Amino acid sequence: MKTYKNMLRTASWHLHKKNHYLYPQLMRVKIRDNNQTFTAISDYDVVLFLWQNSFQKEPTIEKFMLEYARRAVLNNDEDIRATSVSEFVEDLEKFRHIEIADKQGLN
Repeated sequence: MKTYKNMLRTASWHLHKKNHYLYPQLMRVKIRDNNQTFTAISDYDVVLFLWQNSFQKEPTIEKFMLEYARRAVLNNDEDIRATSVSEFVEDLEKFRHIEIADKQGLN
């Protein structure tokens, strides 16, 4: 039961209203620079996709976020927080680096 409650606290899992099962909330993400789209179920998946498809190959996802934020400050004077994955994705969306659209849920 504890695992079930912890899963409900995450942003990517939702409880179906009628049948009482968990399903992932899928997000459609569009990268504004190249119009590439992909599907993710969490903010971590968004950053993971960006990291894996980056031209700058950083050794860790945390280092990728720091370097991305540094380049954003130098090139565009944008303050992107790299302290957590959710704040990083929130700032990427705020500064229009990406667009996130939720797919219709199952409820």
